Amino acid sequence: MEYDKNNDQIRFMHDAIDFSGKDILEIGCGNGSISTCLAKGSGSYIAIDPDPVCIEQAKQLDTEIIFQTGTGQALNFPDNRFGLVLFTLSLHHQDSAPALEEAFRVLKPGSHVLVVEPNARAAFELFFNLFGDETQALEAAETAIRNSRFTLKNEDQFQVTASFENIRDLCEYDFGRELPDPADNQKILDLLCRVKNWVSPAHIPHVPIDLVDELRLFLLEKPLS
Repeated sequence: MEYDKNNDQIRFMHDAIDFSGKDILEIGCGNGSISTCLAKGSGSYIAIDPDPVCIEQAKQLDTEIIFQTGTGQALNFPDNRFGLVLFTLSLHHQDSAPALEEAFRVLKPGSHVLVVEPNARAAFELFFNLFGDETQALEAAETAIRNSRFTLKNEDQFQVTASFENIRDLCEYDFGRELPDPADNQKILDLLCRVKNWVSPAHIPHVPIDLVDELRLFLLEKPLS
């Protein structure tokens, strides 16, 4: 699977806020593949993730980014430390309200949080929901955003594409599962037919498959006082 081969997510995030020269904290960096693109032009860049395996993978990248194990709910940084905090598809994976409070604490007054979250109703996200419905977590994250001490300066949405080589590639993708199970294939095939308006699994062509992922972007500002 190739996700967002045109780097639309990076472009939209950079269009939303100027990264230049800022001391940035990214929360939920995974293996760091997106971090390396986001960090270009920043002053300093620290990226954290709760998964130590992912952090070890990220540390192998040829970059000046500082990768650390950590969670957004308990940031090991002083008050007013950063000029920008990023949640890259990660806010709904934690207790959103405390995570935003921690981001508020470590941000300098007048600085920003940029949150990118998936839309639970987008085609790509529907396949994740087959094995662990994230709708409530995504709704909770949005509620936390709107009820936080930040000022919501802007919200937007954009689309990226997840491209699979063929139906086998789609069925073998983990979609949050620890291990893909052949028994799950029927669920995937049935959903694909609904998404693509194909007659039945028997009529699925053996061609590359593109699924649209719709992402939501929220720009939040910490008041000056």
